[in-house]
Amino acid sequence: MNLRTKSAAIIAAVIAFIAVCSSGVQAGWVKVQDSPITIYRDTRTGLEWSVTIARANNNHAYAKQVVQKYGLRLPTWNELRDVVNNNDAIDWLDMEDGLLDLYETSNPNVLAGAYGGSIDTERPRQPIITQTWVLGVRSGGGGGGVIPVQPIDPYQKIYVFCEGDYKDSRIGEAVGITVSKLTNLFLLHIPEDKLVIYNHPGSAWTGPEFSQSDDNVAEDIMTAIRNCPAGPSDTIVFFWHCHGSFNENGHVLWLSCDRDIAMYRSKIRNALLAKNARLTVFMTEACHSYCPSPFAAAPASGLQPQTVPPIFNTLFFNNRGLVDVNAASPGQTSWNNNYVIGAYFTHYLCEYIKSHLNSSISWKTLLDNVESNVLSCPNFRDPSSKMFRHSYHYYYWSLPGCDDRIVNQKWSEPNYHPRNGDRITYVNNNEIQDEDHFRQVIRDSDRSRVVLSIIDRKTGKPYYMMTDLEPQGASSRLGIYIEDAPQGGVTVTGVVSGTPGERCRFLDNGDCLIGYSEPKYYPENEDRIIAVNNTEIWDEDHFRQVIRASETRVILTVIDHESGDRYYLMTSLNPKGSTSRLGIYVEDSPEGGVTVTGVMSGSPGTRCRYRKE
Repeated sequence: MNLRTKSAAIIAAVIAFIAVCSSGVQAGWVKVQDSPITIYRDTRTGLEWSVTIARANNNHAYAKQVVQKYGLRLPTWNELRDVVNNNDAIDWLDMEDGLLDLYETSNPNVLAGAYGGSIDTERPRQPIITQTWVLGVRSGGGGGGVIPVQPIDPYQKIYVFCEGDYKDSRIGEAVGITVSKLTNLFLLHIPEDKLVIYNHPGSAWTGPEFSQSDDNVAEDIMTAIRNCPAGPSDTIVFFWHCHGSFNENGHVLWLSCDRDIAMYRSKIRNALLAKNARLTVFMTEACHSYCPSPFAAAPASGLQPQTVPPIFNTLFFNNRGLVDVNAASPGQTSWNNNYVIGAYFTHYLCEYIKSHLNSSISWKTLLDNVESNVLSCPNFRDPSSKMFRHSYHYYYWSLPGCDDRIVNQKWSEPNYHPRNGDRITYVNNNEIQDEDHFRQVIRDSDRSRVVLSIIDRKTGKPYYMMTDLEPQGASSRLGIYIEDAPQGGVTVTGVVSGTPGERCRFLDNGDCLIGYSEPKYYPENEDRIIAVNNTEIWDEDHFRQVIRASETRVILTVIDHESGDRYYLMTSLNPKGSTSRLGIYVEDSPEGGVTVTGVMSGSPGTRCRYRKE
């Protein structure tokens, strides 16, 4: 390369670098996955990082196995150094921030040493090192995530299939009630131009008639799915109600139990996914119970809605991917009881949606509440049953506005403020559209006290802050700097010292660290655990089941064995599938709950945050 050519290449490279810098590429994080572990994308590099997954105890093979379980790999030392030193990873990825913490790398001989907020050393693996931490990384483009609410595509439709084993001698009449309820839910709330119901009069989706099901019901289902005209921008909702069972090969749906016609549930799911729709919602009410019902569900009104309610928008139009739900966990049953209700799961699903039409509800919130309602029903006969939620990817989690129920909650002391990057979605009952709207609402508020509904920038979870504004006419009533957020609402960019924005009271309905100590406590032997995350514990088996099924963070309600006082312990569990998620040994207590008999050294049970009643 001659000098002239070399100079031209250097100039071209400089121009390309300037173009990249001016294109808006900058440091930042975007959440791309919530479950089973949280994953963020580093917007500078495109690499996607898990939060800290586990402690590896200097075991490189174990660390590698952990990250591979989630479709990730261990980072190189250079990757880890770059992301920590240049993009605030210590905070975002829940890394320990002590004087020195060690992280596993892809090199089996080398650990990365993190000093508070930077990584600047390679350390050889040594037998004397007993504690190392695990992060996973992958190239960008994987995983699901929290999807912000967007306007509905004018051409997008929902294709709904609601059928079941109507002819079953035991549950046939309950099937009729359940199918009618769910079908009517869509008919009553989705505009005609957005809705296509299988075999409905004038429908574009037609196929075999299941009310007259015969020995070909399995093939008829496959034919119905093949006939579905949904395109890549549409949503498919598929629901089937029948008996079900489980074996070593998977979940079996008895499509026609009286005729002994069965099919693996996965076969239907795979056929639905082959349609490549924008969102596939696959729900089954698979049961073993007998519940005759002489009543038929009321037909839907002929009055067609003109707009899509917010809850249908966030559940069925804005999301992408697969929502796969069965009404009972493996080994449990889905109950049909009460001659009018039909099946519990579908009944409470419909009732919850109807009672929250104007709310932006995520799939997680919906399913958590339906499960709670099913288990709290006084006639429910199987209190150990849990909904089996295979996945609910791509959900959006928002908050309603403020009402008296929120204002009257127990708030923290006024010493909090929203963090930069968090997103304000409501001020009192006013949904915030943009920066100008936010300023107008604050300026014109005739209430001295306001409640801000906020989405945490890291977790995507909602919380509230309440503060007292300065009087109307003041140069600054709140003192929070904001800018437009592309997802809706406004993003916090700063808080003025000494203003009401710096004197906020905090509330997030219990999932917070307010009032809790540092993570250095554990329950004493003979103390009694009576609840986990507000779920009352019946016995040792139930305790293990609840811990096994819980998400990462749990709060234990404990009775002190000496004073009888109640206290709370919060800790983060090991990942699902670990040999021990909590590390607290228990046995049945004659007084209810379970009695602590020991705590495993180094387990999450030794790293609890403490709070008194």
